[in-house]
Amino acid sequence: MDAAVSGPRPPVRSSKDQFRPESSGLRASPAIGAAVGVPWMAGACGRCAWCRAGMETICPEGGATGFSCDGGYAEYMVARADFVGLIPDGVDLVRIAPILCAGVTTHRGLRRSEARAGEFVAIIGAGGLGHVAVQYARVLGFRPIVLDVDPAKLDLARRLGAEAVVEAGPDATGIVTALTGGGAAAAIVTAPAPAAFEQSLALIRPGGTAVFIGLPGGGRDAIRLSIAAISNWEKSIRGSNVGTRQDLQEAVDFAARGLVAATVETVPFDQVNEALARLRRGEVLGRLVLDSAGRPSLQAFCPDLQHAVHKAAQGLQADQPGHGHGIAPCRIGRRASASSPAGGAGAIGAGRRRVRSRS
Repeated sequence: MDAAVSGPRPPVRSSKDQFRPESSGLRASPAIGAAVGVPWMAGACGRCAWCRAGMETICPEGGATGFSCDGGYAEYMVARADFVGLIPDGVDLVRIAPILCAGVTTHRGLRRSEARAGEFVAIIGAGGLGHVAVQYARVLGFRPIVLDVDPAKLDLARRLGAEAVVEAGPDATGIVTALTGGGAAAAIVTAPAPAAFEQSLALIRPGGTAVFIGLPGGGRDAIRLSIAAISNWEKSIRGSNVGTRQDLQEAVDFAARGLVAATVETVPFDQVNEALARLRRGEVLGRLVLDSAGRPSLQAFCPDLQHAVHKAAQGLQADQPGHGHGIAPCRIGRRASASSPAGGAGAIGAGRRRVRSRS
């Protein structure tokens, strides 16, 4: 599943594309020209114990779009057709982009919490992940309580369906305990702050589950917890890593039906550095989507590009004997408009594009 292009990988977590099959061995191939979403999880072996158990997200041979294989901030890309999400006709491709990463991640995290409909779920962080998590929580029948340090993000969470919002801090534990009558059934940690993970155990009731989703990274990737508090009250900590193909399709379907909608802001592609700086400063509500319209076409610099991508796809297929999986080289389209339904943007955290593959 390594991409044919050597050197640094073009970054993106997921993409939206317009599809044409590269191989006749596809299983239930998307129709030619259909919009598809290329997610963070680029593929899995399909043979190991984890894949057979429906846990392909932790397949030892799994790939990640933009890391172990080339990403989607380009006109063309190669993706495994059996790992793309099917996007129904008429869906706004800009708004669906974050669903391919933030949406599937939080949807799976909520399901892995094993909370039941009607129970309280604490969602820590109301940013790019958290603001869609609150919507999936409502769709699944939970009673979401959202914590964040930013009043604007708490206001957004309230408008998106949070039953209650709480300013994050030392007093939050007592407030949540009082609101829930003893603690939430589960806590979903989306904020990349060690303090949020440490507090999550105090927010859940005895027997509850804390699901870790956000990734602080670097030197902040460690926390201190009370072993006695976990053992004596039989609390659980569970990790959740993006989502399987089934999780992806469920997340997309909820959004396509209008039950979940990402809050997005479109940014010109040449402002990507400032967009990333805004994310680091915590100045973004929801998600940013990069609009690549107006960028010089790679075809202008390399007339044989599409043929080269076609040959690269054939090479990737040759490296995977016996899998029966097709590879779809993708071409980014124009910005969605009344005259051109194809999308042409890349979302930060959930890339967005329109893909086509050669026959």
